[in-house]
Amino acid sequence: MAKPLIVYFSKTGHSKQLARLAQTLVGGDLCELNLVARYPENYILSVMRSGASLISGELPKLRQIPDISAYREILLCYPLWWWELPTPVMRFLHDVDTTGKTIYPICSCGGGGLGKSVKRIRKLAPYAAVQKGIFIREADTNNKTAAESLAAYLAPLGK
Repeated sequence: MAKPLIVYFSKTGHSKQLARLAQTLVGGDLCELNLVARYPENYILSVMRSGASLISGELPKLRQIPDISAYREILLCYPLWWWELPTPVMRFLHDVDTTGKTIYPICSCGGGGLGKSVKRIRKLAPYAAVQKGIFIREADTNNKTAAESLAAYLAPLGK
């Protein structure tokens, strides 16, 4: 089985932890989404800027758009902001061709569940097979519960 691409956006490090855990579980290549104009260090200001982008519809520019053509499975790790997919992840999905790909949403949040994120992924990647998604609380990202939940979710990928 071909290895997946693990794409992640992380402000506080929780989604990065989940991406690395996913890599340990199923293998694959890691790809971090980095912005041309970085978000402020202050978390609240970052979330506010992301909210303003949601309202305006202006998506932030990424430093580099990864070539996903060699991958069939994309593991997408992200935090939930405003009960929504973060705008850098929206930009990624807007800029790549996900036709025929299978996307596994992996969401971290303080307690908001998946919010509208999977619905947004399906809208931005209409020709991809978007899986139901998994939500892992930020407080659990580096404990046994997260590893067990993520292993069960990613079991179809094997290693």
